[in-house]
Formats: sequence, C-alpha cells, structure tokens
Amino acid sequence: LTACNKDPEILTPGASLAIIAAIPDADRLYTSFAGTDRLESYVSSSVLNYSNYTGTGRASIAFTRPAGDQRLAFYRRTDTVNPGKPLMALNIPLKVSGIYSLFLTGTAAAPDTIFMEDIIPWHSIKDSVTGLRFINLSPGSNPISINIAGKIQGSEVDQLPYKSVTAFTMYPADASINDYTFEFRDKVSGKLLATYNTGKMNKYASTARLTEVNKWLFRNSTLVFLGLPDGQGVQAQKVAIVNHFTLR
Repeated sequence: LTACNKDPEILTPGASLAIIAAIPDADRLYTSFAGTDRLESYVSSSVLNYSNYTGTGRASIAFTRPAGDQRLAFYRRTDTVNPGKPLMALNIPLKVSGIYSLFLTGTAAAPDTIFMEDIIPWHSIKDSVTGLRFINLSPGSNPISINIAGKIQGSEVDQLPYKSVTAFTMYPADASINDYTFEFRDKVSGKLLATYNTGKMNKYASTARLTEVNKWLFRNSTLVFLGLPDGQGVQAQKVAIVNHFTLR
C-alpha cells in the first residue's frame, strides 16, 4: 500500500526487416546499424551469408528495428583492415509495424539494392496452399522464365528481368501434392539455368508430422535466382529460398 505508483512502460511498436545478401563475389557480410560510424567489433555484428537465408542467431536475416530512418552499412571480411570503409551504406525508412525486405545485389565492384515493403498474404485454414514469389538477382543475366517441370517454358513466369520481383502466387499444398520442381531458364535461349524442388509439401500426411514442421502449408516464401551468368562454384547461378516466417 505504501509502494510507489508508477505508470507502466509503453513500448513503441517497431518494424520487421529481412536483409538478404545476394552479391555473388562479396562472400559473407557484416551488418552495422550505426551507418558509417566505425564498426567496433566484427565478433558482435550480425552476419549475412550469401545464398543461405535460413540461419539463426547472428546469422539470421530477420531483424526487428525501431520505426524511422535506419542507417545501415555492410562490411566484407577483408574490411577488417580498414573497417571505416564499408562495401555499401544507405538509409532506409521504416514505418511502425511495417514488414520490409532489403535485397543486397549487384557485384562487389558495383553493389546495388532493392528495398520493398512486403504485403505477406494471409491464408485461411480452409485453403491448403503455400504462397511463392520469385525475384531475379543475377546481375548481367538475360530475363529468365520460370516453369514447373513438365510444363511449357514460361508457364509460371514468362519473363523476369534482373532486379524484378513477382507478386505472390498461391500453389496447392494439400495431401495430394508432394512437391513442385521449378525450372529457371534463359528467356532468350531457353537454356535451363537452375532448378528448385520444394520437397515434402505433404509431410503432414505421414508419421513425419509428429517430429517435423511443415514449412509450406499456410506459409509464404521467396525463391531467389542469384549468381553470375557463366559463374563457377559459389558464383554459379542457382536458386535459394527466403522464408517469410519463423520456425519455433
């Protein structure tokens, strides 16, 4: 009864920001949310891995940030010699409760970005679907076309130029669908450049439902086409996935 009466602290809602590193010759990047102010420690910085977007902890691509202008800078491992000079630096505006994606693309010599506010689809429990969209982050590539294996070229996306992104498309993900194999082709030549198999979309129809989480049903993801034309090894053209949800 004699204790002090304090007003409860009211926290201001922030924004959700996903940062996707897709610069083929930049390797691992370190993130600073202090802009070009000197990066004090690489050890404590968030790590962005090229083409691998499913990490957790320091390697997660998902961030919660306060609303307002955000000062960002990205450093390569070789920048430890001169940490005051980032690979790129930019300011981005975030709105309260907004959901955003920042794609880092281009090359190490000419880095570029795509920044967008995401409208993530909501799925009714009555609709057994998954939402997929596609983005072309292969600098120097011709426009690509996308089809499901066995269907005609461009049956899903007729042409997708570099730095272009589609809207989300809903695909059935009920017990009758095991997977989809998407084929990414050069729009001009028709050459097959990469494939992506969704895999285990109907795992809830088996005993696997007891130990595994279905990563497709009622969820949304982005398939990222990245790499360099005629690139080899790590820089070869391929497809990686960005999940717009968190597994718990």
